[in-house]
Amino acid sequence: MGSGTADTATIEAYPNGWYRCSITITAGDASFNALIQVADSNLGKVVDRDGTSSIFVWGAQVEASPIATSYIPTTTASVTRNKDDISLTGASNLIGQSEGTLYVEVDFKTASGTVQYIFLVSDGTGNNRFLIYSSGGFTSILISASGSTVLTTGAASLADGVQKLALAYTNADQQFYRNGSSIATGTGSLASLATLTEIDLGQNFNSTSQANMHIRAVALYKTRLTDDQLADLTS
Repeated sequence: MGSGTADTATIEAYPNGWYRCSITITAGDASFNALIQVADSNLGKVVDRDGTSSIFVWGAQVEASPIATSYIPTTTASVTRNKDDISLTGASNLIGQSEGTLYVEVDFKTASGTVQYIFLVSDGTGNNRFLIYSSGGFTSILISASGSTVLTTGAASLADGVQKLALAYTNADQQFYRNGSSIATGTGSLASLATLTEIDLGQNFNSTSQANMHIRAVALYKTRLTDDQLADLTS
């Protein structure tokens, strides 16, 4: 790093001796220079370039985003990255209709005033859906066939970082866990819930409100996990 102040810097190990390095800076910084240099274990920059003490750099990119996204191939001009569109329709046999559990682990990045859908099962409409989403803080909502809210909870403020979230449901029994603790309990009836057929990751059922964060793990259970299992899963 030449000048400017980095907000975060990460090194992620890839197969075959490769590493992905990323630096994130605040958009308001006046200037920022990033340098790639070979150094020894004491951070000394005088190192023999003998084929063993050298490095190979590939795939450098600069982008406007709170996270480092996947590689964007470019040549001589900038490219707008296509959004991730991850959904599965006709999936009623994979979704617990009378009971189930949604689990997701994300590396959360705050985005003030922005709604970001993280994990959703629905009938392809806004009237019948179970979802985990963020709008200034994580919120869970279950919606019955009539479109009425069964369970909702939110956090006024939530720091960036890894969050483990689980939403479990049966008719008249719902639990929402975050990082090992229950943060909401519901007893609303799901008896009139229509058949759920669609699974969406990182977006709403209509491909809007994409999540600008890493989804690290996801699981969908056709049974309602016990409270102890929810606590263990999200710890």
